[in-house]
Amino acid sequence: MNIPVTTIYVVIFSCMLVVLAYRTAMLRRKNKIGVGDGNKPVLQRAIGAHGNAAEHLPIALILMLTLEINGTSSLILHSLGIVLLLSRVIHLFGLSKHSGKSFGRVYGILGTWLVILTMAGLNLRYIF
Repeated sequence: MNIPVTTIYVVIFSCMLVVLAYRTAMLRRKNKIGVGDGNKPVLQRAIGAHGNAAEHLPIALILMLTLEINGTSSLILHSLGIVLLLSRVIHLFGLSKHSGKSFGRVYGILGTWLVILTMAGLNLRYIF
């Protein structure tokens, strides 16, 4: 089975998760904090950015995979993948710079949720 579109986004988002994990690890090391956030706002935001991506990306990629396996066009898959990527980058920058409400956090997560719900809806057509 060939799933080239999903594979592209799995690679991209895997690299993103490793970068976020590395960033968190380096901040822990710099601040000499083995567990938790040490009440350091920059570490709290790094942990939050990594955790949020780790929570949302797996289901998004599973939904994309099922769409691709079921024959959804590459154009639709890439459109969803690009919106998801942009949403995650916007969210990452928003959360990295602000612990409260920000443009990036609000629109990044809304874009992520929109893509997940769209892919879930598109998957419904394959079961009915």
